[in-house]
Amino acid sequence: MRSLATAAVVFVLVTVYLFGVVMAVRASLLAEVFIAFLFPAFGMYCKLDTKYSDPRIRELFLIESLYNLMSVLSKVSVTIHSPTLNSIGQWGFFAFMFVQLGGFLIQVTKAKSLHGMVQTLAGISVLFIWWWGIKDRSGVIDMDGRFLMWGEDTALSFRVVYSFWAMNLILADSSFLPKLVQVMVQLSSLLIDGGLKNFSMYVC
Repeated sequence: MRSLATAAVVFVLVTVYLFGVVMAVRASLLAEVFIAFLFPAFGMYCKLDTKYSDPRIRELFLIESLYNLMSVLSKVSVTIHSPTLNSIGQWGFFAFMFVQLGGFLIQVTKAKSLHGMVQTLAGISVLFIWWWGIKDRSGVIDMDGRFLMWGEDTALSFRVVYSFWAMNLILADSSFLPKLVQVMVQLSSLLIDGGLKNFSMYVC
């Protein structure tokens, strides 16, 4: 019972914290650079968190840093009104998404996880359908300060498929979340992403 209460408290605190991070990122590009790159890099260098010593965690940090780098470059392109840089960003997001999902597909295939393969293929399909149906894929920053990598809210179909995929990863397939508190942290992140409808930072 105590562990459930602890998990609930952690869920609320982390949700408030992540929402604060989102607001800081929207307010300042420098804040995004610090949060997305400098703070994690400092933690890895100083080993503030023992998880940073895990090669897989370092690999994931580098992969997500590529996404964050494209987000920053795309925001700069919007600020300086550079269609060329914006175009590079939109194609970069497209390539990143498919390479990432393709990597997951290879991973679940090797693990012989049928439900993992089905969910990943569904994610690839709805991502492509969403991307194909967008007329102007230029990245924009809307009136609320949200960065939309392809100029519109993430398609509902992709959000639903992604949410099921993430829930499966969090609750079934992940060996990195043995504790309920860790699950609460991941669920909080998923909730923030889904509520923002733009799935970036995947929270920007």
